[in-house]
Amino acid sequence: MRRRIDRLACLLALVAFVGVTDVLAQSDQPQLFKSVRVSHAVLRQLVADGLARSGTFRRLVDDLDGSGWLVFVQPGPCPEKAAVACLLHVVGEFEGSRYVRVLVDYRHRHPDNVIATLGHELQHVREVAQAPGVIDTETMRALFERIGAVRIRSATATAYETDAARRVGEQVLRDLDAARKAARR
Repeated sequence: MRRRIDRLACLLALVAFVGVTDVLAQSDQPQLFKSVRVSHAVLRQLVADGLARSGTFRRLVDDLDGSGWLVFVQPGPCPEKAAVACLLHVVGEFEGSRYVRVLVDYRHRHPDNVIATLGHELQHVREVAQAPGVIDTETMRALFERIGAVRIRSATATAYETDAARRVGEQVLRDLDAARKAARR
């Protein structure tokens, strides 16, 4: 058991180190959004599309802009391979603000589905940002234990789900569909 905990601690330290180096690399990138930081061109375009076509998505980003938190949206697979996107349960500090990372695997997926999934994950970030007691990885996990339900628990990851994030993702998808239909008229 102790060996497993030591391996998990090493893995978390590696993930945090990689996250910090990614964050530092992103600091030179021009940002279109105050709190939501996206250095990858495809993801930056998807966020811009979400802002332009979904009032729900726009309100999420506006709420996060006023939260004092930073959100680094990066391409990549989640620890739970079936997930399109995920909020990593690691809290860091950068430029005097707490930050979290959202990974998105946008490849081979319809852009609207990726935007809706990103909206879902940004709702999870809003839940974290609105909880004053979240200051680190442990308090983030405790928050999701309290407000959500375990969706997946494996040897490599625990994924939590909240009703609010599910509803937000569905609403963003409806917003995008309505915007597409209005553009056709």
